Amino acid sequence: MSAVELPPSSLPLWPQQMPEERLQMCKKFLRSAQRAESEFVAEAAGWAEDLTRREARGSGDFANAMRRVASRLGVPYGALWALRYRPPKGVLASLYFALRDAREAERARQIRALKNELEHTERTAGPDHHSVRTARAVVDQADCAND
Repeated sequence: MSAVELPPSSLPLWPQQMPEERLQMCKKFLRSAQRAESEFVAEAAGWAEDLTRREARGSGDFANAMRRVASRLGVPYGALWALRYRPPKGVLASLYFALRDAREAERARQIRALKNELEHTERTAGPDHHSVRTARAVVDQADCAND
């Protein structure tokens, strides 16, 4: 049985044989993809940090707060630990979206609390008080961002 021979032009090029400009394009593509992934990792790490700081009950409670956040979100504690102390090259979509949803829920909770506090302060200090006007501007800006 004879082997089928391919013409030399159809054989794949090894990196040593590839034109220099094509190698540079491959490097550019990889760098931009890596940068995009690292932005997702940085965003997820920031959300995890914010949620954990809000959960912490004091200066020595950060690890326990991280465990409570992981338990509440249904994600592994190790994933949150890695985002803080050893940022990975990529982040799982389930972890990313769980952190994003938890952050949005926390943000909505804070806006509701601010509205409640605003109503109370408005009753006691009056609607023309500087604090009331400032808080009203923050609430209005948050409402515009949600629309």
